Amino acid sequence: MNPIRPETRHTVVLLVGTGITTAFGLAYGIYATRVLGEGSVGAFTHALSVVAFLQIAFGPINGTVAKFSAEYAGTGALGRVRSLVDAVMRRVGAYGAVALAVAVVAAIPLATFWKYTSPVPLIVALLITFGTLVLSVARGALRGLQQFGTLNTNTIFEAGCRLLIGLALLSIWADASAALFAYFIAIVATLGLSRRQLNSSWKDARSEPVDGRSVRRFALPMFVLMLTSAAFQNIDMLVAKRVLSIGDSDAYGVAFYLSGRAIAVLVTPFNTLMLPMLANLHGAGRPTRGPFLRVCAYFLILTTAPLALFFLWPGELMQLLYDDRFTAAIALLFPLAIARLIGHLCHMIGLAGAAGGRFGSLYLYVAGLLVQLPLLILFAQTGEQIVHVLLGAQGVTLIALCVQLVISTARRRSIR
Repeated sequence: MNPIRPETRHTVVLLVGTGITTAFGLAYGIYATRVLGEGSVGAFTHALSVVAFLQIAFGPINGTVAKFSAEYAGTGALGRVRSLVDAVMRRVGAYGAVALAVAVVAAIPLATFWKYTSPVPLIVALLITFGTLVLSVARGALRGLQQFGTLNTNTIFEAGCRLLIGLALLSIWADASAALFAYFIAIVATLGLSRRQLNSSWKDARSEPVDGRSVRRFALPMFVLMLTSAAFQNIDMLVAKRVLSIGDSDAYGVAFYLSGRAIAVLVTPFNTLMLPMLANLHGAGRPTRGPFLRVCAYFLILTTAPLALFFLWPGELMQLLYDDRFTAAIALLFPLAIARLIGHLCHMIGLAGAAGGRFGSLYLYVAGLLVQLPLLILFAQTGEQIVHVLLGAQGVTLIALCVQLVISTARRRSIR
């Protein structure tokens, strides 16, 4: 009997954890959008898109810690993992606090620009982002150590806390700010759990010096990669909140949330697995093309279920979840899910290159974003037009990335 491939085993573990986490998250998100009034739904979903944008943009923190933790753990240097986590945690806490203070001041005029009735939801979104950045250091270490079961416990704990806290808060105060405070409180609670998990992971290992220059050299292009991914996957919601009416913005926000979460639950395990797994294989001089293609295939196969649901029964789904509210979202669910799928595939190709220290795909990725952004600003005045721009710009970008990947792979094989 053939042994189960590592990527398959890890994928199953992560799918279980991500499935439970997302079930809690969807339950809370659907409940929140049901009880919030007109305008509050758009503020809630837009604030979450701001959080998602910033979380992905600062994803290099998690990715860099994961990559170097994987390399250090592969040589048994758990003390280096400990030093890396402590150093990054201090810098994120210090620089993040300064950036948070500046961002809170900027949130007041931005709230007016995005048609918020109050800047509080946007300020809470910034608090959520700061807490997530600190938490991402711990999760990056667990990811790099390939302790995916422990990582599952961490994410499930946060989602469960958020659900319980959110239900309590919204029963008292049905407002976008209350719905968002549940995220922040849950993150603070999870930070305490994360510290205990990390102490258990490296046990009594003493701190060892790390090569800070190598870490910074990898982090810079990773920052560009993640910032581009963040813009690709969230800029449409930021545009929609600005150009659409309150009712249309609410409907777009619901479609954005449902389609995004449905695809995200399936891609998260693979994004979590991809970087440390391929970095480990690359460092050992073993082939990475097969595992990468298998991970992409698993993702595509799994996405057929939500895509079929959004294509065949979007009206029935919206009726079940929201009765007769947000009917404009029905036509947006399937094409938005396709756009999310394409965006995630672009991101996975970028991660595969990053695992081997190759960032050649960045030029195409950034070029695709630079085409998409002005098209959205100039030609997207309705929800349907926004989706059409996404599909066109991201589809062309994916094709270009695939061609570039094939060419670069062929060149490396010919050199060998």
